[in-house]
Amino acid sequence: MKKNILSIPVSYICFLVLTLGLTACEKEVIPPNNNTEEPDSPSDPPKQEEEKYEPEVSTDDYEIVYDTQDGKKAIGYRVFTAEGMLKWLYATSVEDPNTPETDGPNKNLGLELMKDINMPDQTIVEDTKKRSFRFAAPVSYDKYGYPTNSNWKMQWNFSGTIEGNGYNISGFRMFNNGGGGGLVASLDSAGVVRNLTICDAKVRAFWGVGFIAGTSNGLIENCHVREDCKLAIVTSNEYEGGIVGKNYGTIIGCTNAYHYLHGKINDYKGGIAGLNDGTIIGCINYGTIKGHYRIGGITGNNTGSVIACGNTAEVSGVAYAGGIVGFNEASTDVVGSWTAYIYNSGQPYNEQTGFGRNDNSNHCEAIFVGNSMDINEKIPEMNAALKVYNWEWVIAENPEVDYPTLRQIKE
Repeated sequence: MKKNILSIPVSYICFLVLTLGLTACEKEVIPPNNNTEEPDSPSDPPKQEEEKYEPEVSTDDYEIVYDTQDGKKAIGYRVFTAEGMLKWLYATSVEDPNTPETDGPNKNLGLELMKDINMPDQTIVEDTKKRSFRFAAPVSYDKYGYPTNSNWKMQWNFSGTIEGNGYNISGFRMFNNGGGGGLVASLDSAGVVRNLTICDAKVRAFWGVGFIAGTSNGLIENCHVREDCKLAIVTSNEYEGGIVGKNYGTIIGCTNAYHYLHGKINDYKGGIAGLNDGTIIGCINYGTIKGHYRIGGITGNNTGSVIACGNTAEVSGVAYAGGIVGFNEASTDVVGSWTAYIYNSGQPYNEQTGFGRNDNSNHCEAIFVGNSMDINEKIPEMNAALKVYNWEWVIAENPEVDYPTLRQIKE
């Protein structure tokens, strides 16, 4: 009868193992693994959490400004360089840094200049890795010296605040194959642009252009355009102004020195606004303006208010050219303003009114036309009319040569 192997003594089995030179008994007995899950395949990559984009808060080019109540909510940019300006342009036209996953702009992000900004004469392209724009190929120009591409990005319906702190923005180039052009294409009713000067800018569009805004429903205050700028509407369309193409908001204490001598002849040209359906107060135009129809030293066409404004330069057109307003429509106010003599190449110019045509003489008060001596002598009459507006004219140090300057009366 065969014996069951399980009945053989363990000592005998170990004796056989030692005799045969085996080492099985020396090995540690490993308990069975009852885990039925299969191990990860060695070919599977390790799992990593998706990296979340975090904008750089501060660089040599810019600083992000955060809400004092919500420390994680960006409300604007302080900008030190042209590259920093591109970061702000990207945030307000392409991608909000607060919600980059939505891939949409934040038109309310403010801009504060901390230095003069000089934009290089180079086009800009999108840099998705850095979430910004970057400078690329040189800007190109037509035979008249106007740009055919841009180193700027248009801001439509901008509703934030641009605080210039008295600094300059120079060298920006804008070409729009349509309507709207300027530092912002259109300014929302909540938007503000103030305390800056535009230098050596070139803007080219088809209608509604100004160096500060193409169209404004907001507030533009203490902004200035130097004479080294160039502005053009490239068709016979309308609304061209040194500050704004079309104004439906408020323009305060601004000056224009740009001369409208180039480009096609257009309708509705003004030293401050091509068309005004809002309020222009405390502004002076120093730039020569030549056009066609409804051309004015302050505004080409007025359906709003022009208060305490002056014009020192020649204004000429084929029809309705005026040193203050080209065509002043009914239900408007023009008060305490003056113009130097202008030349109207079309119809006779009324030296006594400062308008190419005035359909609302009942609401015009203390309007004067003349040389610097004449205007300085009329300051008391103008200031009497301006008391309610808290502005006053100040006599020039040399009234035989210089026109008066403006001063805002602080309450």
